[in-house]
Amino acid sequence: METATKTGMVVLLGEVTLEGPPVNYEEIARKVCKEVGFVSEDIGLDGDKMNVIVNVERQSPEIAASVHNKQFDENLGAGD
Repeated sequence: METATKTGMVVLLGEVTLEGPPVNYEEIARKVCKEVGFVSEDIGLDGDKMNVIVNVERQSPEIAASVHNKQFDENLGAGD
């Protein structure tokens, strides 16, 4: 997954495959931004007011199969 930022905006995009309940990427992005000090529009990013764009899809089974085999660390993704 990739992350990009611009004044007032965070964009999350890419492909991931996770087990378990759905992930609220917007909530995580806001929490992390606030934790690292992005709490005011005066500094370019406010974790509470910023626009969060999420375009994350499930990773293709072919990509996952080629990465997640015994030759590689199972925690690596295709772009690692």
